[in-house]
Amino acid sequence: MKRIGLTILILMTAIFLFGCNSTEEAKNYTYTQENGVYRVQEEGLVIEMDEQAFADQGERDRATSQLLQALEKAKTFLTGRQAAQTQVQCRLLSGDGVSQVRDGEVDIYYYDTIPQPYVNYMVQALLGTDVPDFLREGVAAYGAQQMGESLADSYAQALQPLWAQQEGEESSGSHVTLTDMAKALAADEKFASGSLAEAKELGDMLAGISEQADGEEAQNYHAAYCIYAGSFIEYWAEQQGIDTILDWYEEGADESAMEESLPLLMASWRQEGLNS
Repeated sequence: MKRIGLTILILMTAIFLFGCNSTEEAKNYTYTQENGVYRVQEEGLVIEMDEQAFADQGERDRATSQLLQALEKAKTFLTGRQAAQTQVQCRLLSGDGVSQVRDGEVDIYYYDTIPQPYVNYMVQALLGTDVPDFLREGVAAYGAQQMGESLADSYAQALQPLWAQQEGEESSGSHVTLTDMAKALAADEKFASGSLAEAKELGDMLAGISEQADGEEAQNYHAAYCIYAGSFIEYWAEQQGIDTILDWYEEGADESAMEESLPLLMASWRQEGLNS
């Protein structure tokens, strides 16, 4: 059964996060309009925007430009790889909802209102989502980081005090690595015990999310899971190279093929990667 990559900005508790509108001048694109939806197709990306949320041409152009840049960065990370999907369809939706990534598809709610990891989304959409949660989320987080996008500026923005700079100055997240964040989580009392500690086990992400007490805890669990998954992939890549991981991903990530080595790798990461 295919797993859905969730953005888990569950419930309205996530609304305290704020996005930043791009000030860069965007190219002018040509859109078709039908049934309340603007549509544009450019360079392997099909974008559909709810008319209610994108009535202004400038807003549409900025969104299109940002998503095209994210797709290009994802493709750069995957250079030399035959991605499972050659085209990505991205829907920018108004109203309440949970952003999702599926094979070749991305649905985004609260676009440019709540920070979201667009390169991360594109990596998942290109590679496919029918793999274990830790692999899908971890490779996407790692790949996005390699392209300059940090979870500290999206999923994990609310957790920034855990890796704040000296003298209490909050970090922008741009230089905070996945493992920096994972170490901060592992050392924090809240995340080192109770239900949030289960995120470090890198099991079934959605099951862990569903066990949280409220929306804020679910959001924190999701952020922690993605950080830990990315840190594990970062550690694994340092040991064996990212190509080894992507080979397994592309082969369908049959866990029986990694039955013995994967638990050892994870144990080594928890012992060495998070405590070094």
